[in-house]
Amino acid sequence: MAHRIVLSCTCASADVARIIAEAVRPEVGAVDDARSETTLEQDAGTVTVRIDAEDLTALRAAMNSWSRLVSTARAVLG
Repeated sequence: MAHRIVLSCTCASADVARIIAEAVRPEVGAVDDARSETTLEQDAGTVTVRIDAEDLTALRAAMNSWSRLVSTARAVLG
């Protein structure tokens, strides 16, 4: 893929990061299309989303989707 962006969410604890990662993990593959691909990792208190895309339009769309997903999961936890 031609373009990549990495989104990181630093959480208050490893437990919070795990809960957020588990909440959004089902979307990996479901949100992707032929032009973008996403990986999700959780390490201690950080959730990392790596998005690879063929073009900038697909990258922006995937970035917007994933940032909303992670933001919503984080907001639900307080």
